[in-house]
Amino acid sequence: IGFANQAGNVPLDWTLGAFIQQIAMEAEPGPEIPIWAMGKDSFTFFTFFVIFFLAVIFAFFISKWQKPQVKTVYDLEKGRYIITRIPR
Repeated sequence: IGFANQAGNVPLDWTLGAFIQQIAMEAEPGPEIPIWAMGKDSFTFFTFFVIFFLAVIFAFFISKWQKPQVKTVYDLEKGRYIITRIPR
């Protein structure tokens, strides 16, 4: 295992910093807003959120439709829960 504190006549910490800076400069920044979500105009973006919102509302009502409405009461004399169904 070797140890070095210099690369040529330049201290190692300066060499490492220059390497990191060079790697960071080579990377090209991407677009701020993803093109696949935004499209060419804001109408596509708005449509995406409307469809997402409608899907969430639809899933909420489906989950409520599947669950039966029940009322739970604890009977102190018998020491148990009484569950009764509530008609809709």
